[in-house]
Amino acid sequence: MSSLRRQSLNHRLMQAQLRAWRSMRGRRIARGIVIALFALASLAALYLYRLMAVVRAQDAVVRARIAVISTPFEGRIANVTVKPGTRISKGEIVARMDTRLFEDEERRTLAGVREAEHRLAQIRADLVALRIQTAADRDTAEAECRAAESDLEQSRAEHRAQSGVSRAQIADAEAVLRKSTALLQVVRAGSRPDEIAAAKAGLRARQEAVVLAEKAQQRAARLYNEGAFSKSSLDEAEANLAIAQAQCDECEAQLRLLEAGHRPEEIVAEAMGVASAAAKVSAAGEEASLARAREAEVARRSAALDAARSRLRRLSMNDALVDAKAEEVAGAAAQLESMRAQLAEVQRKIALATLRADITGRVLGITATEGQWMEAQAEMLRIIEDTGYWIEATVAEKEAGRVQEGDKATVWLQGAGGHRKRAGGKVTGVSGMSTSQIPASGRGPGRGGVTIYVSCDQLRGALPGMHAEVVIHGTGRTTIRGRR
Repeated sequence: MSSLRRQSLNHRLMQAQLRAWRSMRGRRIARGIVIALFALASLAALYLYRLMAVVRAQDAVVRARIAVISTPFEGRIANVTVKPGTRISKGEIVARMDTRLFEDEERRTLAGVREAEHRLAQIRADLVALRIQTAADRDTAEAECRAAESDLEQSRAEHRAQSGVSRAQIADAEAVLRKSTALLQVVRAGSRPDEIAAAKAGLRARQEAVVLAEKAQQRAARLYNEGAFSKSSLDEAEANLAIAQAQCDECEAQLRLLEAGHRPEEIVAEAMGVASAAAKVSAAGEEASLARAREAEVARRSAALDAARSRLRRLSMNDALVDAKAEEVAGAAAQLESMRAQLAEVQRKIALATLRADITGRVLGITATEGQWMEAQAEMLRIIEDTGYWIEATVAEKEAGRVQEGDKATVWLQGAGGHRKRAGGKVTGVSGMSTSQIPASGRGPGRGGVTIYVSCDQLRGALPGMHAEVVIHGTGRTTIRGRR
């Protein structure tokens, strides 16, 4: 009885424990299911969020900044110092052009420049010497002209100061001498009635001559004061008056002598008059000779002045020689400048013959070979800049609002052997213009969207034009801003 009771109690206890365990297990299972469902819901929400935030780009192409090295002039390639794939630094020599022809031309041009410099210096020295000689000759000729003018003026002044004796005055003096001689003879021979009558007639003629001479002298004095007569003309009129008066006096004295008779002392006086008249004739001849000599001196000095002026005019023609020499100097200077410009151009080409890299990067391709003849501005090689890579892609307009500068991106590049290389990147720019607004001639058919730019450090070594896959992990924002 007691054993059956214990068994019954144990059976009931086991059933109670079984029911408790089953109840606890059910609660655990339910809790696990709830947790699992929550986790699944969270994962599904995260997946949907990421699916909505991810933007797949289209037409993703690798771009790069490429420097093209071209031939600076037409010529032959001397050597190329790099190979495709070679990494080079900015300023490093990549190729050289053959400059032998230019070097020969440089030597010839340099020799021509030196010869032109020597010729220009010689012509300039000749010009300076010609100017100095011309100036000295002109100064000398001008001094000679001034001296000749001074001498001529002095001779003319002396000639004007000396009244001189005219031929008429000499003739009058000789006539007086003859009359004095005749009178002396008459005095010595004695006078006759007809001689007295003739003397009276001669006296009247001489008196009339005195009246005419006085009028002539007065007229000459008036005209001289008015400036119409020269001093020599006035002096001549006064001399004629004096001569006429003297002749009148002589005639009057002769008449008195004839009327009164002649005494021995009168005969002596007449003899002395004859001697005086002879002396006057001699003095007049000497003065005439002196006047002629002074006229000849004036003529000589006038000719000397004309010669000096003629020489000065001839020297003025040397100015044309100076101008011609100056033009020759200008022509030689222009020729020298032209040759110097030619030399500078040749030296510039020689300097340009050494081709250097414009950027630091990697040689992409070489189209020139050693010894090849190339035209001017022909492409020789290309260099890709190390930091000049980016990806240019297009996103749909409806998804463009979820792309911003700074968004992360995943890039897949096609590697060697078909291997895809995955790399991380970042959006660096978003175009503000939709490609649908670009004319159809500027885009492919059926391609509309917004252009984006993605940078990626792992692009170094890629080739421009290589296609890639780009996924942008957008933020879900709806604005487009930023420009590359």
